[in-house]
Amino acid sequence: MRIRTVAQRINARGVGRIAAVLLSLLPAACGGAPFGAPMPPTATFPPTRTPRPTATATFTPTITPSPTATFTPTPTDTPTPTRTPTRTRPPFTPTPRPTATPVPTPTPAFDFYPQPMSTAPNCGAVYMEGYIRDAAGNPLNGVWYRLRMFFPSGSGYEQVCLSPGDGNCEDYKQSGGRAPGLWGFAPLNPADFHKPFRFIIEIVESPSNPRPLSPPVVIDHQDCNQVGQYVFDWKRRY
Repeated sequence: MRIRTVAQRINARGVGRIAAVLLSLLPAACGGAPFGAPMPPTATFPPTRTPRPTATATFTPTITPSPTATFTPTPTDTPTPTRTPTRTRPPFTPTPRPTATPVPTPTPAFDFYPQPMSTAPNCGAVYMEGYIRDAAGNPLNGVWYRLRMFFPSGSGYEQVCLSPGDGNCEDYKQSGGRAPGLWGFAPLNPADFHKPFRFIIEIVESPSNPRPLSPPVVIDHQDCNQVGQYVFDWKRRY
């Protein structure tokens, strides 16, 4: 109980001291004199000069120049370059080949032409024979043909006259004597079969007018052991 009373006293004293301190500090904190001290006279300040209003710079807007119209030139059409005409090659015109002038068919010089000849050795008889035919192959009778015979003499030939007595050196015959259209000669003797002779045979118009109607056929006989028979035909062109 005593202890609590002492404590209460101590607390009361402490509280009083704290209160006194706080009261002494209060005027100073409030900007005045200490509590209980006389208040000093209030200072009178001269009136505050109202400052003249400062001229506020008015913002003058900068005039933005209107854009100057730029002259845009109207585009001039650039002329298309004229194409230099290329030299046109003229169309190829083929030069016509000269037309061959038809050569007139020559009139055959003869009416009869000899056909291929076949030969063979023959020492039983030396002869020439065959048939005279028309263009269709038919045998013709009565056609004149002629034989001329030569033997070698020097560098050439000398004609042999088949009928020396009458001076007839040529032999004429007509076809068809032994068979239709057949012609032929057997001019040599057996003693002359191995001797060389030349025979020329052709078709003629007639003995009185011996105009050749065929080209001549030339036969050079050497020896019957080589060739003794000469066989060929004559063919008329019409």
